[in-house]
Amino acid sequence: MKYDIKTNEHWNTTLVMNIDKKKFDTEYSQVMNLFRKQSNIPGFRPGKAPKSLIEKKYSHDVESETISRILPEKYSEILKENEELHPITQPMVTDVKKENDEVIITIIFDSMPKIEIKGYDSIELDVEKKEVNDDMLNTEIEKVRKNYAKMDEKKDELMENDVALVDFKVFDDKDKEMEELSINDYSVELNGKVVYPEITNALIGKKNEDIINVDYTYADDFQDEKLRNKKVRFNLLIKKTFTRTLPEMNDEFATNFGMKNMEQVKTAVKNNLQNEFDRDFKAKKEENLFNDLIEKNKFNVPASLVNAHMKSIVTGMGGKDENKLDDKMKAIYKPYAEWRAKREIILNTLIKQEKILVDDKEIEEEIKKMKKHPDKKVRDYAEKEDIKDNVKINRLYDKAMNFLSEKVTIKANTENKGDKNASDTNGS
Repeated sequence: MKYDIKTNEHWNTTLVMNIDKKKFDTEYSQVMNLFRKQSNIPGFRPGKAPKSLIEKKYSHDVESETISRILPEKYSEILKENEELHPITQPMVTDVKKENDEVIITIIFDSMPKIEIKGYDSIELDVEKKEVNDDMLNTEIEKVRKNYAKMDEKKDELMENDVALVDFKVFDDKDKEMEELSINDYSVELNGKVVYPEITNALIGKKNEDIINVDYTYADDFQDEKLRNKKVRFNLLIKKTFTRTLPEMNDEFATNFGMKNMEQVKTAVKNNLQNEFDRDFKAKKEENLFNDLIEKNKFNVPASLVNAHMKSIVTGMGGKDENKLDDKMKAIYKPYAEWRAKREIILNTLIKQEKILVDDKEIEEEIKKMKKHPDKKVRDYAEKEDIKDNVKINRLYDKAMNFLSEKVTIKANTENKGDKNASDTNGS
């Protein structure tokens, strides 16, 4: 069978295949007979309508069904002969031409980019790796303590560190309420760590049912562009006031967490905070690593792959249909979708370049672990038919990431800026 393959710079592939016309006609006749048997045309008994009438009425459908029967086998043969070709979308027939002794079928699909990744032998990244110090630990312990504070309603004047429950309204410079910014039953903590210290200052000394007004001008770099430099008036009705009584940090308090003493609590809080820092470090390291490789290796990304990642991102952020996103939201998500698509291409290419492999034993061991997982969803997932393929892909990506991580050097940079022993180390 003759065929021709062309892929453009955006990885849109056109495959033109020449099918023997006798084979096509034989399959076409079989499909036509099937349509005739199933036909129910007025004026004729079921399955007895003339063949010419069936062809006139259903020729397009018969041809499409014929192609759908012939195409998979031929398509599979071509892919086996061209192992470097990796379709990432389903093939779509765009043209069918019938000549004397052959039928020429044209199909299109997107392919995984065939590129060479360079510049990963030695990568130096500047990523901050935080280590928990005493100040951080004390701040975190104070947050835990605050979560267990006793809130007592009070009638006298508000003081620093009290809490006020208010109805919060915002009016523009024409005294029109900006309803999208107004909130009922809004809790305001009267301490220095607030977004609007002007509100805190105005609340101190006030009581229940007092109404206060605060004039405010948003900063010129405020995150919401519509509010930048905008003059507004905050209107607050105080509904309830509370004083917060913090618990003593003793062994009795530790029992709230199933622990014997505060040393155990501090150790647990410190470990949790360090784990959070380590996760952030790992994520930032990966982001910077791929930014570096993307900068060193310029290539186009198939639009279909970007769209697939766009859909995945949107689904993961709340399940909204990607097709219903407006242009503004798509513009926000698209850069990250493109970045993820490039990351996928780099990993797939690296797996081939470095001949990274996963054997059946590794796959089976991973599936066994999943079947014993405490989460039923994971156990159920391990029973799916395509689980081996999915586990293999994930293990290949893990190995590729580990391979890249070993090539990375991270400049040691702890949160404690006074550490004179900081030096360059390999990131883990």
